[in-house]
Amino acid sequence: MIILGTASAPVPRRSGRDGTGILVSGPSGSFLFDCGPGVTKRLVSLGIDLGTISSLFITHHHYDHISDLPLFVMCRWEWGMFNLSTSHPLPRKLRVYGPKGTRRISDLLFGDDGVYAGDIRSRIRGAGRRFYRALGIESLPSPKPTVREIAYGDTIDMGQSFKITAARTQHVQPYLESLAYRIESDRRIIVISGDAAPSKELIDLSRGADLLVHECTKLDIKRSGMHMQNIHSSPTTVAKTATDANVKKLVLLHFGPEAEDPNVLDEFRKVVKMNYDGEFFLAKDLDQVEI
Repeated sequence: MIILGTASAPVPRRSGRDGTGILVSGPSGSFLFDCGPGVTKRLVSLGIDLGTISSLFITHHHYDHISDLPLFVMCRWEWGMFNLSTSHPLPRKLRVYGPKGTRRISDLLFGDDGVYAGDIRSRIRGAGRRFYRALGIESLPSPKPTVREIAYGDTIDMGQSFKITAARTQHVQPYLESLAYRIESDRRIIVISGDAAPSKELIDLSRGADLLVHECTKLDIKRSGMHMQNIHSSPTTVAKTATDANVKKLVLLHFGPEAEDPNVLDEFRKVVKMNYDGEFFLAKDLDQVEI
């Protein structure tokens, strides 16, 4: 697993931290969870071929979790075609999973009347077609992803004893639906919280996990002062969730702007240690986690 970005909104002013994105490699391919600002560039900086990422799972539709979606989809598509000139197979169509509203976002971006419709047509039908023919490509598929909207409790069979289950998280309902994901293989269990206040649903989803990757936006006093108790989590609540769910290892991310201060992060560590006995760490962008 690679932690691509660890910042909460607002992202652009954060030093060394980009928006949320987590890459998980499994027996049937690589899967990206969320696609916040800077995620595509992080992937490329690691030398990862975007075409090897077969699926994107979206937790919710806040901009700091999806604003790199068009860049990721378009770069994956076009770079895949460039690679054809070196006998590299064209990447299969991207599958996107997410809560209600995901299909509409995809249609508005990549559909026949979408934001990028003219761009796509210029490459498939226009002058760009001559360029791709020079690379030996006669016909171009559309980059529009295949979308499946996920309901609470849905399980997706990814093949080779690998499945992903979604659960509701408490965040900003009814304005946006929010999901956490439990990733299970025959050897390991990983849970990714997305943005979430503490809840029984998230504890149940996390039970017995080898790794829980959980947002940890603010300290309790800041979280209460900004009336975020029912929107986000603190080091105290994350640690208690991990303890109640008997999680083996905990990774914290999605830190608020005050976490630019190392003293604040030290306080995060102190609080977690008081409430959770297992192994944990506060993630930095590009951290790699072996499970």
